[in-house]
Amino acid sequence: MRKKFNALQKDIEAQKEEIKNLFEQKRELYATIASLEKDISSLKREIRERDETIGDKVGGWKGCKWRAA
Repeated sequence: MRKKFNALQKDIEAQKEEIKNLFEQKRELYATIASLEKDISSLKREIRERDETIGDKVGGWKGCKWRAA
């Protein structure tokens, strides 16, 4: 009976350690996700700004008579 109890205690401790490690991995993954979301937001903003710049430059060419059709 005592051996079984000790075996269960060791199993419980091992599971607690595994849960602790999984929570740490989860925390790291959420940090990575947050960082990537910031990167995505920044890149979307940069694309939008470049799109506007291109639109402004193309808009200036619309008035030219020699513009290729």
